[in-house]
Amino acid sequence: MATPVRSATARNHTATHLLQSALRQVLGEHVKQAGSLVAPDRLRFDFSHFAAPTAEELRRVEDLVNTYVLENTQVNAREMETAEALKSGATALFGEKYGERVRVVQVGEVSTELCGGTHVRASGDIGLFKIVSETGIAAGVRRIEALTGLGALHYTQQLEDDQRRVATLVKAREAIPWKRSTGSWLGKKSCSERLRLSRPGSTPPPRWTCWPAPGRWPGSRCWR
Repeated sequence: MATPVRSATARNHTATHLLQSALRQVLGEHVKQAGSLVAPDRLRFDFSHFAAPTAEELRRVEDLVNTYVLENTQVNAREMETAEALKSGATALFGEKYGERVRVVQVGEVSTELCGGTHVRASGDIGLFKIVSETGIAAGVRRIEALTGLGALHYTQQLEDDQRRVATLVKAREAIPWKRSTGSWLGKKSCSERLRLSRPGSTPPPRWTCWPAPGRWPGSRCWR
């Protein structure tokens, strides 16, 4: 039976494979692994790239990894001849020397790598993936640090706690992003009177949220 430490390490290890795949999809096929650290409490992944990824690119990478997690794809490991493994498209570390036979870890159609480490049984075992930092460590080399599982959850909860404390200090109403983006029924108010009193072509009051899109009214459904 796997210990909690081994299970946490496995989550982070498989997540590094998914992260590399996501980076190559978002930033380009030129992305190559330049180093990594897999620990029970975190993961670190160094990769080649010519510029700092934008916040939008990092969000796309994070979303893509979590999509792989939600798909709960089975993780398979098997031994193969090195030449056969490389011919099949398995990713190998540049400059690494391999013997005649290697272990190949495959996560569905997402990732196939030469790897001898411990991994989860299915991508869903990772639970949650959260990027916590991205920095440059050398010319053309970037570093991402991330958390998985309960570590990622606790990190997100800490951010929410910090947001609430700041909101209390400045006496601001706490934002609910999912409500604003999806048009939740919670707190919904009719704005028929506002629409009736507004001039044609005017824009919604700044503190009002409209669906399907801000600025498209009369006809939009608005609430605050």
